[in-house]
Amino acid sequence: MLIIFCTQVGGEVEQLMMSIEQRGAFFYAYIFQRFGIIAAQARAGFAVNRTPDGWASCNADEVFVAALQAANEALERTGKTYCDINALALSVERGAALVWDAKTGVPVCDLALPDCGRARSVCRGLSAQEALGRKVRERCGTVIDHRFSAPKLMWILENVPDARQRAGCGELLFGSMDSWLIWKFTGGKTHACDCSNAAYTMLYDVYRRQWDADLLVELNIPGQMLPDVKLSSADFGETASEYFGGPVKIACAAGNENNALFGQTCYDLGKARVSYAHDSTCDVIVHTGLSPVISTSNIMTTFAYGIAGIDKYALHAPHWLDICGEDESNLAACEKMAYRVYNILRLAEKDTGCPVQMLHADGDAAYGTDGDALLQLQADLLQVPVCRSAVKEVSALGSIYIAGVFTGFYKGRDDVVPHWKAEKIFEPAVSPLANAQTET
Repeated sequence: MLIIFCTQVGGEVEQLMMSIEQRGAFFYAYIFQRFGIIAAQARAGFAVNRTPDGWASCNADEVFVAALQAANEALERTGKTYCDINALALSVERGAALVWDAKTGVPVCDLALPDCGRARSVCRGLSAQEALGRKVRERCGTVIDHRFSAPKLMWILENVPDARQRAGCGELLFGSMDSWLIWKFTGGKTHACDCSNAAYTMLYDVYRRQWDADLLVELNIPGQMLPDVKLSSADFGETASEYFGGPVKIACAAGNENNALFGQTCYDLGKARVSYAHDSTCDVIVHTGLSPVISTSNIMTTFAYGIAGIDKYALHAPHWLDICGEDESNLAACEKMAYRVYNILRLAEKDTGCPVQMLHADGDAAYGTDGDALLQLQADLLQVPVCRSAVKEVSALGSIYIAGVFTGFYKGRDDVVPHWKAEKIFEPAVSPLANAQTET
């Protein structure tokens, strides 16, 4: 059933917000009414090429076509036009890599997705250099890994004919998924990314908030091919009129996890968000406030988001990151996730010196058949409430909040807090850890 929203505010038709979120090989476009009500949505996919040796790539032009298709279908379902859209917000999976011609916009090769393994050999060589590993950790806040963009970029420059020479002459540009979408949507007028995506390249100094000149030299990457880095809430240009019938301002371009942190109203030190996936993996991100925190447990130091002229920081534990904690391998899937989150948060609390008072939860597994049992176990282990968001699309929601703060659609972050709702709150009961200690 199609529902058309047309809300009158002060005698004028209220504007809507558009979010385009990438999840795997699909783009999900949402048209939001004010404060999180979805007026319409659509989905479009693109083909992913996977090889036996772990490569994962796709045609970059097909990627943009899918994003545009989803957005136009969602907008059409509202019966509205571009004039009714206050701003467009982008939410993407970080770590992809693409290089394209600065004048024509033609990619020099396929787009390497975040999990593409073509750069594993590059990372093995880099990891053998202990001094380089320390520098990456001390400046970029993370470890050397092929899931970040830089190793894939190095592979492209080394293996695509003439790529390194052309890049050095300023003929080529580099970007992750966000930068490519921004470039395409603006008709090549904007080459930029936000701080959260820059932090996932393994090239960005999260402490000095700039591309690291020393790392660029050591990794032989021309700095002129990198995008300008903006706050997550910023002016990323306007879409070319041909795409929606007229220009739409792009005012957010952050990573999925970062948008979700904002969408879950985790705005301050000690607020934490976890996403539970059906494949028994989980992704944890903890807000650390105005200052970056160096983890002693291998947790990634990164940006939460950048908004209203201020960068906020976080400790991020992607599902693939090797975290120093207890072994959960002998546990059932549901228990394994809960204990991993428990171990990560205890380590993060040690790093920040600030206990987590409440955990915000989302992800497919959180809403699945065993979701209640999972979140109750999590609350019991942590001995803090666990809140499951009433809105499942928290990344998209966070993106339009971030964009709306920039455009003035929202007065500020506190303008959206009263409208955040929990679908269910799981209060802690007796901890299984306490029971285990009693039995021993």
